[in-house]
Amino acid sequence: MLQLIILKEGEGKIMKRASIVFTVFILTMPIFAKPSWCKNAHTSVEKRICKNRALIDLDYEENAIYTRIRDYLKKNNRKLYKMLLKDEEEWVRARDTNCYGKSDSCIAQEYQDRIKYLYSLVDN
Repeated sequence: MLQLIILKEGEGKIMKRASIVFTVFILTMPIFAKPSWCKNAHTSVEKRICKNRALIDLDYEENAIYTRIRDYLKKNNRKLYKMLLKDEEEWVRARDTNCYGKSDSCIAQEYQDRIKYLYSLVDN
C-alpha cells in the first residue's frame, strides 16, 4: 500500500502521507497479547516464547490448528482425541528439551515443524 502511495504522490507529499498511513496501521494493529499460559510459564523455553513476538505468533498458529483438530476429534473419535492430547504434551516436552539453551530459531523451527505436522493430519 505504501508503495502505491509513493508512485502516485509527488515527493513533497510522500512523508506526510506515509506518516498518516503508518499511524493508522499502528492504531489498527491488535495489542501485543501474550498467550494466557504465559503467566504460568515455568521452563526457560516457555519464558523465552513469552518474550518474543514472532514465537508468540507461532504459538497462536500452532494452537489454532491444534484446537480445531482437538475439538473435531473430541466429538467424532475419542480414541484419536486422547492420542492427540498425549501427542501435544509429548511435543511440548520435546520442544523444551530440544531447545534448552539454544537460540530462539530452534523454538521457531520446532513450531514450524509441528504446524506442518498438524496440517498434514488435516490433509489426511
